[in-house]
Amino acid sequence: MAAQYRFLTEFELSSSPAAVEETLRDVGQWNTWWRWARRVESLTSDHGVVGARYRNRIATPLLYSFTYDTEVVEVSDELIRLEVSGDLAGTGVFRFRPTAPGGSLLSFEWSVETHKRWMNLLAPLAKSVFTWNHHKLMSDFGEGLGRASGGDLLVIRHVAATPT
Repeated sequence: MAAQYRFLTEFELSSSPAAVEETLRDVGQWNTWWRWARRVESLTSDHGVVGARYRNRIATPLLYSFTYDTEVVEVSDELIRLEVSGDLAGTGVFRFRPTAPGGSLLSFEWSVETHKRWMNLLAPLAKSVFTWNHHKLMSDFGEGLGRASGGDLLVIRHVAATPT
């Protein structure tokens, strides 16, 4: 049975919402600024818009990796919604809004289940380790996103739910 995880990460960035959105939409370049993205391969020619699909290979601080496909399913002035399949399956939602003076508040909701057998077997015992791993991945994501969007990561907050 697949283990389920729900995370919410909030980033306060000094970069503008427009710069953050532009950087997020360029998924094919994530591996240039996110240290754990080993490869991001475009599966369509519709980069950053609804229908765009990517294959992501992510390494982790715990020395394992996973691969998942991402499809952009919704884009608006305030959010980017993704569906993922592969070693992880579920949804991701980026929401962004301005903060004073000229910065951004970005939240990322990640609701996925794992499809790697060993992860599902270890989930009841390794919840805190997998949660730490996710938080580390997202902290580094925020730092890289801040730099890539012309600013800095100012604050990060993590919330995790228990896997089921």
